[in-house]
Amino acid sequence: MVISISLDQQINRLGFLSAIVVIVTAVISAFIPLDAPGGYNSEHADRVAWAGEIAPADIESSFLGASLLLLVVIIAMAFQFKGAMDSEKK
Repeated sequence: MVISISLDQQINRLGFLSAIVVIVTAVISAFIPLDAPGGYNSEHADRVAWAGEIAPADIESSFLGASLLLLVVIIAMAFQFKGAMDSEKK
C-alpha cells in the first residue's frame, strides 16, 4: 500500500513537472521564428535554403521530445482520474 501511494505521488509529480515544461516550451516557441525571414513573400528557393540551415534533425528531435512530454502529461492525468474513480468507489 505504501509503495502504491509513493508511486502515485511520483507519477503525479512527474506529470506536473512535464506540464510545466510543456507550457514553458510553448511560450518560448512562440517567440522563435518558424518560417524564413520574409515569410511567404520570399522565394521558395530561399525558404528551402533557410530550412536547410537550421538543422532539421534538431527540429525533429525537439518535436519528439515535446511529444514524449505530452504523453507523460496524459499518463499522469490518467492516474489522476484512476485515483478519483478509486476514491469514489470507497
